[in-house]
Amino acid sequence: MMTQFACPVCKGYRWIPSGTFRYAGRDHQLGGRCYANSYVQLRRRVLFEVWFPDSKQVELKTQYCDECGFMCYTPRPDARDVDLKYAFLKEREVNIGAQHRLSERGVQMDRKRARRVFREIKRRKLGMGKSVLDIGGGDGKLLFPFIDDQWDCYLVDHNPNPRPGITRLGATVVDVPVETTFDVIICSHVIEHLADPVSFLESMKRLMRPEGIAYLEVPLEIWKQIPIAEEPVTHINFFTAASFANLLNEAKFKAIRINSIVGSYGGTRLEVVWAVARPVAEAISVRAVGAAATAARLDPGPIRKLIRVLFVETRLSGSVRPVVGLFRQAWTRLFARPRIRET
Repeated sequence: MMTQFACPVCKGYRWIPSGTFRYAGRDHQLGGRCYANSYVQLRRRVLFEVWFPDSKQVELKTQYCDECGFMCYTPRPDARDVDLKYAFLKEREVNIGAQHRLSERGVQMDRKRARRVFREIKRRKLGMGKSVLDIGGGDGKLLFPFIDDQWDCYLVDHNPNPRPGITRLGATVVDVPVETTFDVIICSHVIEHLADPVSFLESMKRLMRPEGIAYLEVPLEIWKQIPIAEEPVTHINFFTAASFANLLNEAKFKAIRINSIVGSYGGTRLEVVWAVARPVAEAISVRAVGAAATAARLDPGPIRKLIRVLFVETRLSGSVRPVVGLFRQAWTRLFARPRIRET
């Protein structure tokens, strides 16, 4: 675990502290408050048995980069720590990466998300072939529209059981055969797990054909804090639209479109940031105003709180959705899209 490190996005060292979280080892043991929740309990075991072995209490401090707005906690896991985490989970969790006992509503929400991803890609697919690779896609649940449209569908994920019609190439991008390339790459809800997101995106470019495009999506989880109170093991990177734009720029991707929406993951409604992007030779000489966007979500005003209640925390009836949709568009224009400044 690293206590002194540069920002994984912009390599800056100007960190702004935002809070402290403490975890007791006894909480995930027999009789502890986390013991009955198998998901949290297993990840608390990673915290105390893999990352901080023999510790009875762990303290993590949250912070964000004053340059690009990226947010994380310290001490921070490095690439080896992340690999050890997955090795630990793979030995103890069946079908890692797949969601179990998903409700019918959750299944329908996932199918809706898959159709949205497919539409965004089809709008920008100009004369390309029809091969798609989903990196970290679990069992391939986002690929069903591509299968229906007769695409060649491939997957890399720790989950060894892909859905019919999908070829699994291995657990990670390292397992993809040399010189194999794809017209489209999907990387959805993966980057928040990685120790070095810039290097990952740079390595992903070798898998893309010259005119290829990438669809990338991360959860927008910063809200008053980052959601690590129960367990800080699942996600280690936290973004706003601005800091995500900065990440793509640092990795030499040009965002064709980047947007913040109220999306879903499984049966859960949540805010997400998504982008359709192409690789470029050089990073552009501008940077989104990231720190201000992160600070605004850590200390939201009353209007932001109201908007969040309406869009994220409340289920809306069909009769009011069109009206709220107009407010949602205004919200995105005013608050969600990254503002850019010269560096």
